[in-house]
Amino acid sequence: MGEKHRMDIIEARKDLGVVIVRMAAQRRTQEEIEELGALLANLKYAEPDYFLEFDIAFHLKLADMAKNSTLKEILSSILLHTRVNQADDGGKQISSLDYDAIYNAIAEGNQEAAAQAMETLIKDEMEVY
Repeated sequence: MGEKHRMDIIEARKDLGVVIVRMAAQRRTQEEIEELGALLANLKYAEPDYFLEFDIAFHLKLADMAKNSTLKEILSSILLHTRVNQADDGGKQISSLDYDAIYNAIAEGNQEAAAQAMETLIKDEMEVY
């Protein structure tokens, strides 16, 4: 994938991710928070070969929590493009602190903190990949 296309995907993913976490923070249920917490635990302790799998599951759970099927479909498409490239890069890991911040903000129902945490996660991913 060309650099311009890669940057377009990252930009779209960042903007979409921010919208999704804002909605998730507003619409989440206690059961969903617990499920997201379980995914977070798996992600934090994942072997490098499984990190991308848990990362995708975490982001798709956020989309489920937003309760908007169109946003989830768009995110799934974007993740497919970005994850293929990340797998080619050896599945490098991002700090779990970024994921913790997203989880905590959503659990608290704090839309602004969730949005900021997602922006930080995407920024960190851009630096790694």
